[in-house]
Amino acid sequence: MMLLMKRPPFGWSDKVWTVFTLVKNGCYGFGMIALPLFLTFVSWLGKDSLMIIVGVSSSAACFFVISLATNTSEIFMTAVLGVLTGAIFTGYKSFLPRMVRKDQTARLSTINSIVQSFCPILSALIFNNIFNSTLDYWPGMAFLLGGILQVIVVIGQIVIHILMHPQWKRELLQSEKSKRVLSNLDD
Repeated sequence: MMLLMKRPPFGWSDKVWTVFTLVKNGCYGFGMIALPLFLTFVSWLGKDSLMIIVGVSSSAACFFVISLATNTSEIFMTAVLGVLTGAIFTGYKSFLPRMVRKDQTARLSTINSIVQSFCPILSALIFNNIFNSTLDYWPGMAFLLGGILQVIVVIGQIVIHILMHPQWKRELLQSEKSKRVLSNLDD
């Protein structure tokens, strides 16, 4: 992103880049806390999956805006628009361990860490080449492609959410049944 912001029509100084990064990271951190906190007040099933869907959707929207942006205010708008991207981290940290047995969570965390380590390297190789190839006619094209990839992730997570919903419902019913049995024993 810095490669795009340093060039015309933006031509950002280091100071503007630093301010943007601070605003963006502040919004990200706020979203990491706010959405999970909001979800504690509702009784929806699959809250962690919903956090992932909302977070990645927010990130995709930011990428689409960046791909078409022509001025600094539009880029700063993405920092605020991206506030919900912070929920991605929280959602995955809660969602992934539930997808495996308890004795497999350490392996899952290891694999997740390895993937998170290699993704920036691979994305830099791919998207920097796309950026350099499209620099003359559409510098934001790499962001459009990144947004499209994120939409694919959102669709995949929605499918997982739909497939998991019956299981979450069964678990909720079993939990409520257990609570009723325990409360009847107390009476």
